[in-house]
Amino acid sequence: MVSQADIAVAIKRLSDAMPPPRGVDPFKAFAAYTDALSKFTMEEINEGISRYLRGECDEKISLKFYPRPPELARIVSGVRSELAINAEKQRRAEVAAQERLEFAEAQAVRQRTPDELLRHDELMRGFHRSHAAAKLDGIGSRGERERREAALRAAETARIREEYGMTDERLAETRDARRLPPGMKQLAAPSLPAPAEPTSAPKRREDDVPFGGLG
Repeated sequence: MVSQADIAVAIKRLSDAMPPPRGVDPFKAFAAYTDALSKFTMEEINEGISRYLRGECDEKISLKFYPRPPELARIVSGVRSELAINAEKQRRAEVAAQERLEFAEAQAVRQRTPDELLRHDELMRGFHRSHAAAKLDGIGSRGERERREAALRAAETARIREEYGMTDERLAETRDARRLPPGMKQLAAPSLPAPAEPTSAPKRREDDVPFGGLG
């Protein structure tokens, strides 16, 4: 913020150019001017005084005398608001310009030369060729592996049939005949016992009376 000496210089600039307001003693009113202007910067105060002297201020403020403390404070406050708006516009413009510059630089980095594009296409074609070849090689290897496994199973089946005498002729003669492994003997099924002869019916005694035969 400004000092009293800076404010005194600013008021001297006004008093040299114009008479003081009626009923205002410049020396006695200096404390009021200090209170009114102490919150502003010297740049804002000088700009406010310049605008007043050029007649670019509020029409309600008299141009016959230099402004009273509240009037001068209102003039300088308007200057502060306008400078703040202009500073914000300038900041936004700088940010937008920086963003455009960064975007242009990014576009330049991403943009490829014709040689780079050809190199990229060649690499992609090589990748697709190698991928297709690897896929075909995998299919051939799987088919070859399946054929080998089928041949091994057929050989093992032939060996087992040879070991146990399961020739095509024997199988044709006895479809259900099965040769026992070495060391095992065929056991005969045990014979079933003959049924017992029926015994003669017991003789009926004379005192036996059929159920319900009385009467």
